[in-house]
Order: sequence, then structure tokens, then C-alpha cells
Amino acid sequence: MAAVTLTLGCSDDAIDSLVREVEATGMRVDHVHRTLGILTGEVDPSRIPELSRLDGVTAVEAARGFFTPPPDGDVQ
Repeated sequence: MAAVTLTLGCSDDAIDSLVREVEATGMRVDHVHRTLGILTGEVDPSRIPELSRLDGVTAVEAARGFFTPPPDGDVQ
């Protein structure tokens, strides 16, 4: 299955230890934003429930994709 991009909300006091824990579940952590209390990265979708149960995770949000029609396409 293709990996999905996730943003994890984290407790301020748990963010450093949480990086190791989410990496252990198979998530590739791309960015750690300590001042915002979030981690971003990619993971197999089957691991999302496991990530949401980790102590210190306050939110799990998958990135949404979008597309725009070509400039010469019909107006919707």
C-alpha cells in the first residue's frame, strides 16, 4: 500500500520521545516542529490506528490531495 503523509499533534512534554516511538511504528518523520507541537512524515495507512493510540499523540491528520483542471479545460 502507498504511504500517506500525516501530521501528528503532540503533547509539548512528549515530542522528543514521541519521535522515537513513531519511527518504531514505521513512520518516516520528515519534520519536527517543537514550537507548534507537531510531527510530519509518511507511513503505511495500516499503521494509523497504532499511531493514534500512542501516549502523547493528540491528533492524527492525513494530508489531502487536490488537482486543478488544465488552463484550457472547461469551466465547471
